[in-house]
Amino acid sequence: MPDPHLLALAIGVVVLGAIVQSLIGFGLAVVAAPLLYFIDPQLVPVPLLILGFTISVINWYHNRHYVNLKTMSYALVARFPGALIGLALLIYFDQKGLQILIAIAVLMGVATTLTDKTIHFNHRNLAIAGLLSGIFATVAAIGGPPIAMLLRHQQAGSIRGNLSAFFTISTLISAVVLIAGGKFHLHHLVSGMILLPGVFIGFFISKKFIEQFNSYYIKLTTQVVCSLSACVLLYQALCY
Repeated sequence: MPDPHLLALAIGVVVLGAIVQSLIGFGLAVVAAPLLYFIDPQLVPVPLLILGFTISVINWYHNRHYVNLKTMSYALVARFPGALIGLALLIYFDQKGLQILIAIAVLMGVATTLTDKTIHFNHRNLAIAGLLSGIFATVAAIGGPPIAMLLRHQQAGSIRGNLSAFFTISTLISAVVLIAGGKFHLHHLVSGMILLPGVFIGFFISKKFIEQFNSYYIKLTTQVVCSLSACVLLYQALCY
């Protein structure tokens, strides 16, 4: 990406995504992936994975006092079979059809959050959310919505911290899989490093708003980001 104008645009996109993720615990990939792909397809998924890992580590540390790894382990363990199921679905079924089904499922999940129906935060539902996250991430690269919608009633720091811990570990696992599969190359690392300043800029900008961004605003923004991710996925599946 030698063009300085495109580089500035890409960093701006990363800044925006990092702000969103720092405020609600996820969202960099949802915000940045479609725009970065338009700027340069080589920026997705590996360089974006590097950026997502970095902002997740920063937010995990910043919210470390709220993190409960023992509780989140149910979601993390369940993500493994979810990824395997997602891989099997990709092998035996049409990817576009699966993406449409996942987008509809996410929109239905968002619709559920608009009702009085409560999805309890417990070990069983964490495992289910982790399983769905693994399937969704493998098939359509949107693993955030199932976990984010389950955690939406927690305290703001708990939402940010536990989501960050979940995505730090799951992103690291994804990176290891990509390396083992020969899909992670030096030029991906260089591209990620070039865009890395956008992550830090976005995080520091978010600090100006984070105290005012309480659980209500996190819940509202989560609904918007999840809906956006589903709509983008539908558009990609139907139009490409």
